[in-house]
Amino acid sequence: MSRRQRFGGEWETIPLGELEKRGDIGLYRGNVISQKDIDRIPGEYPIYSSSVHTDGLFGSYGEYMFDEELITWSVDGGGHFFYRPKHRFSVTNVCGYLRIRTSSIDYRYLAYHLQSLHSRTTFDYTLKAHPCVIRGFYTVALPQLREQRAIAAVLGDVDGLIGSLEALIAKKRAVKQAAMQQLLTARTRLPGFGGEWETRRLGKLAKMSSGGTPLTSGGAYY
Repeated sequence: MSRRQRFGGEWETIPLGELEKRGDIGLYRGNVISQKDIDRIPGEYPIYSSSVHTDGLFGSYGEYMFDEELITWSVDGGGHFFYRPKHRFSVTNVCGYLRIRTSSIDYRYLAYHLQSLHSRTTFDYTLKAHPCVIRGFYTVALPQLREQRAIAAVLGDVDGLIGSLEALIAKKRAVKQAAMQQLLTARTRLPGFGGEWETRRLGKLAKMSSGGTPLTSGGAYY
């Protein structure tokens, strides 16, 4: 995508660790929140952890660590980054969080940029995304704040469209599931069809067997 005429100037390229050294950001780990803690203090405030499913949502809690805009990432779950708009929430010890301390960096832009960088790398059980690792692992490019916000707005619009399409797909899947339950149990019959359905065990209709490991003498497989 080319830059529009109304934007110009050089982009600053700098490692996360250098941004932290000069005081522009801070990288931290979350707190230990056990199931006993959740049971002891139930509540509605979300807890984010290392899972990449459901945007990292782990559960809910009666206390909260933050009521601010932040970026979080999964330390043990592959290093995925998430933008967190201002709300009351907590993060566990297998989750990291990034706090911006300068007015020259936009949270949403930096989150999108880190997500893009992360999509080109892999973290696993041998290389976890600890703060000490990502400080030197990621180098970010920072245009002027106005351009950061414009880029984030464009990508946010795309995210909104994707969210609408995903909601539509989920609705269609639910319709399909309901149709399967009706059509595959003869509760609802298609026009032009009638009569009783025959019920038979699968073993009477087909021969089934499990797979196996080829012999080591089979050179074609080894």
